[in-house]
Amino acid sequence: MAAGNRKAVVSPCNVQNEVRLVVLGQTGVGKSAIVVRYLTRRFIGDYAPNLESVYNQSTKVDDQTVHLNILDTPGDFDVECQTRQEQMQKADGAILVFSVTDRSSFNHLNKLKTCVTRGAKKDVDKLPAILLGNKADLCHLRTITVSEGAEFAKELGCQYYEVSASDGSVEIVDAVHDLYREIYRAEKRAKVKKVSARLQLRQTIKNFTDRHLYRSRTNTL
Repeated sequence: MAAGNRKAVVSPCNVQNEVRLVVLGQTGVGKSAIVVRYLTRRFIGDYAPNLESVYNQSTKVDDQTVHLNILDTPGDFDVECQTRQEQMQKADGAILVFSVTDRSSFNHLNKLKTCVTRGAKKDVDKLPAILLGNKADLCHLRTITVSEGAEFAKELGCQYYEVSASDGSVEIVDAVHDLYREIYRAEKRAKVKKVSARLQLRQTIKNFTDRHLYRSRTNTL
């Protein structure tokens, strides 16, 4: 279930593209279960809590073949570690996960804010991301409201979704594909920004040259 406004679908041309995603969140929130549910449509509940895994799989998003490289990080992910910073710099997008039944996992997201807000790549303003509130099926254990999750996602400038890795894959698939679309849009904005900067530089050089030639001719006269 997506919370907040959904963005329009982007339909890029049918070409192959590689996308690196990093999954972040506290131990026990269901990061690995979400990744495996997305990749296999199956639910597996038990994982080593501090095990880091990398998954590679091709999928289709809006008729485009996308090669996904997904880094499933351990719960003790240290954003200040050089290795972790290098991993983030290579990422095209981030999936932040917390459990709607565990407020500490929600508060933990504050430590991960900089991973998104400072941006991973120098030509992108911020790292495209989505926020997932997992275990939405456990309504009787909920400690985080939908509005709290949506408000935090607004601070990050991303979309918020409530999902259940144990109940189904549709919402998870939709969320990950929406993240890819945002990555695609961010790349397009970066390209437009680069072209605009080059055109502006050329115009500045031309204006400077024209002024210099005008002064030279005036002095000659």
